[in-house]
Amino acid sequence: MNSATSEAPLFMNIPSLPLVGLLAVGALAGCSLPAVGPDYQRPSTPTATGYDDTSSQLSSATDHRVAKEWWRDFGDPELDRTIAEALKENQGLKAALARVEQARALTGEARSAFLPTVGAVGLASREQTSETTTNRFPNSLTTTYRLPLTLAWELDLFGRVLRLNEGARANFRATQELAEATRLAITAETASAYFALAATDEEARIVADTLALQKEMLSLVEARRDAGRASDLALEQARLAVSTSEADLAAVANRRSALKNGLAVLLGQ
Repeated sequence: MNSATSEAPLFMNIPSLPLVGLLAVGALAGCSLPAVGPDYQRPSTPTATGYDDTSSQLSSATDHRVAKEWWRDFGDPELDRTIAEALKENQGLKAALARVEQARALTGEARSAFLPTVGAVGLASREQTSETTTNRFPNSLTTTYRLPLTLAWELDLFGRVLRLNEGARANFRATQELAEATRLAITAETASAYFALAATDEEARIVADTLALQKEMLSLVEARRDAGRASDLALEQARLAVSTSEADLAAVANRRSALKNGLAVLLGQ
């Protein structure tokens, strides 16, 4: 009677370093190695002697308030709502914030070069003796599992990884500043378009009231003309005034439409 046996040994192949190699790695990791290329030096910006930088005298809290929510000083809830919508829906600002997230991811990728790389590949094999041939050993089934591990670590001998990290961090800060500048520009353009639209609405109201008064004046002049107490010239002047006001009202309406479309673009609509 044939008997079958099975076994499942587990082999883990982990590379080992001699003691001297480990000490060398520790010594290299602990010392300061020269980096590739010269260190970055911020260029000096020439400033006129008569220039007065009063912004440096402001407190950090005031700087933050002016940079973030300067439009609230107007005390206009409708303006606050409009700018909030622009900051939420503007496509240019969304693209700038997406570039910030991309630069953040690249910075994390560059920082990961300082860390070791670990790899593992699972292997499994199964063997069984043939039952169709004469074998002095009993039929058996053997299953073997293996999990080789690999460990790799780049020693930054010449500072290549260090310079990559410095460049990634500088690019991340640059994209942050660009996004903040985009945000400030969008809020300023939105507030400007909002006030221009409000001024145009007020102008349209004034022109419409003027047109209504001139139409009343035209009716009075026509009545006086029919009664023989006004000349034809006075009648033509009254008609000209009405036509001029109607043209002004149409021009204001066209300008308001352009301002409204520009504001809609800022609001992502």
